[in-house]
Amino acid sequence: MRRLIICGMFLLGLSATGPAEDNLDRNGVDLLQAALDSIGYTYSDLGYRPKGYWNRFPTGISYKLKSFDDLYAEPLRLYDYARSFGGALRRYCNPARLDSADNNLYNLVYHLGVERKTGGFRSYGANLVDAPGGERPFIRAVENLYITAADKMQYITFDQKADWPDLKKELSEKIASLPRPVRLALAGLMENLREAIYWRNLGVRNIPSEITNRLFYIRDLAETQGDGMKYYPEIDDAAQAIDFESVCYAALKVAAAAERAEKELTPLLKDVPRDFALDFATPYGRVIINGPGDNNVNGDYCLLIIDFGGDDIYTGSAGATSRPGHGVSVLIDLEGNDIYKSENMTPSFGAGILGVGLLYDAAGSDRYE
Repeated sequence: MRRLIICGMFLLGLSATGPAEDNLDRNGVDLLQAALDSIGYTYSDLGYRPKGYWNRFPTGISYKLKSFDDLYAEPLRLYDYARSFGGALRRYCNPARLDSADNNLYNLVYHLGVERKTGGFRSYGANLVDAPGGERPFIRAVENLYITAADKMQYITFDQKADWPDLKKELSEKIASLPRPVRLALAGLMENLREAIYWRNLGVRNIPSEITNRLFYIRDLAETQGDGMKYYPEIDDAAQAIDFESVCYAALKVAAAAERAEKELTPLLKDVPRDFALDFATPYGRVIINGPGDNNVNGDYCLLIIDFGGDDIYTGSAGATSRPGHGVSVLIDLEGNDIYKSENMTPSFGAGILGVGLLYDAAGSDRYE
């Protein structure tokens, strides 16, 4: 089964064998050591160990990975370091494992992102929760989103339930055509995204709102930083205030929940009506669920998009955080030959700004523009 996963997050143990073992020629001669001997150097002389008195040398860089200084001092360890990345990819992108285990994306996010950025994060699991109990687990999961946001799905006026809006009734009627196993899987995904939202919000709690607002208006970062043409102080301010560990935990939850949902929903593709379509708002973004038909989807301000097949066209900020109150966005496309169009320099398809964006493209011959 072919899978493409694009995951963006606000984040971004090696064996200590002697370096000489990899430098022996067919006669057992360490060629690098021989070259060093000829100029009176040893392995320990390689690399740089910055000194505070070095003029103009950049020190105190907030965005430097924890591995940088030691690799700068021991450049021969770059090979081991790179191999550890490859080992994670070989293990967790193995086709047989992708089809059998449901923690591959979680482990990739941890080993290639979280561990490299923060270090010391105990990766026992994402602590996913089950779908809410009762007869209507999907409705309960949506209601929990509203409760978390201190909002309501229904209102009381003149001592009785208001006739409009009645989101519970509308959703109950529309979701009824989906088999219960599908509704249960969707409810579990929604519940875990709610948990991820909690941790993401915890992670950005100390960033002032004016800083947050300005960050989302930056559209030319890549074009302006190569020669230092433009300085964005709000990025430095946010980096000082963010709680990276909490945001990392949110990212791990999103990754684990999305992969589990894909595993649960893919066997049920044929059970979803072709013309099924659901698009509703929540306090944390829209939720779009489409059946196996062909669809044009604008993903602006979406918490979740699930597509059960068909040849679709995605535009807007699908699977990406696009505004200050929008901290988690997930797009899971289960099947079909789709087109993903990124337009107008807006975040899209796995971009995570002050949060987590995920595109999980499970199958199909797709085109990205």
